[in-house]
Amino acid sequence: MWFKIKIWIRNPSNTLWLTPTFGAIIGFLISFLAYFLDRQFAHADLPAVNGNLIQSLLTVISSSMLAVSTFSLSTMVAAYSSASNGVTPRTTKLVMGDDNSRVAIASFIAAFVFSLIAQVTLGLNILGNTGRFVLLTSTVLMLIYVVFSLIRWIGALSQLGRLGNTMDKLNKVASDSLSYWRLHPTMQAHASESMWEDGISVYAKKCQYVTHIDQEALQLWANKHHAQIQLCAVPGVLLSPERILLKIRGIEALSEADCAYIVDCFVYSIVRVYEQDPRYGMIVLSEVALRALSVGVNDPGTSILVFNHMLEVLVDAKPSAELQQKRDEQGAILYQRLHVMMFDETDLISQPFAPIIFFAANDMVLVVRLLKILHKIYVNIEEAPLAAEAQAQAQILMRRAQEKLTFTDDWNMVQNLYVQLFDEQPRPQQS
Repeated sequence: MWFKIKIWIRNPSNTLWLTPTFGAIIGFLISFLAYFLDRQFAHADLPAVNGNLIQSLLTVISSSMLAVSTFSLSTMVAAYSSASNGVTPRTTKLVMGDDNSRVAIASFIAAFVFSLIAQVTLGLNILGNTGRFVLLTSTVLMLIYVVFSLIRWIGALSQLGRLGNTMDKLNKVASDSLSYWRLHPTMQAHASESMWEDGISVYAKKCQYVTHIDQEALQLWANKHHAQIQLCAVPGVLLSPERILLKIRGIEALSEADCAYIVDCFVYSIVRVYEQDPRYGMIVLSEVALRALSVGVNDPGTSILVFNHMLEVLVDAKPSAELQQKRDEQGAILYQRLHVMMFDETDLISQPFAPIIFFAANDMVLVVRLLKILHKIYVNIEEAPLAAEAQAQAQILMRRAQEKLTFTDDWNMVQNLYVQLFDEQPRPQQS
């Protein structure tokens, strides 16, 4: 339950209301604090505070924050539309998750709620000079925080929803997901090459994607029942009623309550997410390139930009030294009773590049760029299967280009480039 709540809270569409809620709570707490301190220190030696001054400040905050919040929300809606139409709809959630935008708008709404609560407290005439001093101090601090948030928000407005900014966000989530996969290629469990022939099979209940798996809860259940669990569906897998979700060894029968508990350890969604699915980030990058290659857009420059991002993600996305050291100290296998059937790692190359090759093979400029990108992946990537798949995709590109490049000189140049890159420059040995 807590695992799903934590994932739900991290959803950008749900986090926008958390900060205003905290603002309302803080407003109530400050009002009670002012009233309490006023009763405890009624004759404290403090500067005399005029209630009209506080009222004026709170009026300015409430009126301005309402207008700024409305403007900011309309700006965010426009940014979402720009990201959806100009890049791909799959990046809308990334724009929604922008920390500067979300925190700024939530702060404006929180300041508005705080000002309303403070005005009500002030209007009740229950505060003496000490309480008014506390309320004034809190109002000034809130005003400083709002001004700071507004300055940050103005800086973020110039980039929000634009292609470069959205691509940077997509690059980051794809890199983070791939780095985590490289750090834990089997999700901190034992690797399984094939599905067990024996054991109790638990089937999927929904036709949705697996997005997250609560491995800790599954490990606790397996420890309790002295069982071994094989995960047959990892994040990114599309389920259906005939799909086996997992298999269990070590028990004779599975009760309905235990079955419901195990199925509930999986989080499902109609769309894929980036966190535990490194393939999805690469696929969305590919979608951006395909949109740019479409007849309606015809923007090869954006496609080349995407190729560069794909190269950077595949080659440079690596776990930090601190995370590697932590893994080495804890051990690579954290969930001893779990066994995972992971996806084919060559999908990281084939799934994003295959559709691009199909549409770009008739453009000599894009063919040349793709060959160079695939060669750089082939030479620099650490995983040998991925390097082999990069070369295989380059060979597919050559076969498609041979059919679609009708100008002989273009084909000869592409052919010579392939020989120069892949035949004359062998892949170095990775340490």
